[in-house]
Amino acid sequence: EIKEAFDIATQVVWDKKELEVYEYIEKKEKDERNYVHTQVKKAERKGLEKGLQKGREEGLKEGEKKAKIEIAKNLLKNNVDIEVIKASMGLSEEEINKIKI
Repeated sequence: EIKEAFDIATQVVWDKKELEVYEYIEKKEKDERNYVHTQVKKAERKGLEKGLQKGREEGLKEGEKKAKIEIAKNLLKNNVDIEVIKASMGLSEEEINKIKI
């Protein structure tokens, strides 16, 4: 606040040209701050969008895996051969053995 008051007091003795230069510099600095702020907001938005997309993809993969396991459980209950389940569901023998337990 003291610096701002000093700047205002100093401006009182400036001529028109000095005031124009000062105002130009102030406007330029404000424009630069706004530009930086805008770029930061764009970067934040882009990062958020990437994070949401990655979360969706991971959620879909997890959902698909759960669905495959549920189907494999039903196939095991109906005495379908493990090799058929492996080939059909894309699950490993280890994953299928965990389901049987």
